[in-house]
Amino acid sequence: MVFLSREEVRIRAVLAAPGVASMAWLTAPTIAENTIIALDAAALAIGEGDLEFSVTEEALVVTEDSERR
Repeated sequence: MVFLSREEVRIRAVLAAPGVASMAWLTAPTIAENTIIALDAAALAIGEGDLEFSVTEEALVVTEDSERR
């Protein structure tokens, strides 16, 4: 788990709950005020353009993206 917020929000969180200081935390001034984002980095998918996204519980998945001629 990774937390994202503005620096002043992180400081308030650490003061309110000192255990938070040992957690992974990224700060950025562009995040909305008074906002904390909790991100499961192991389940993050980011893309751009035309995307195809699917989830499966199958043990084996074979994908192919080459064009057939």
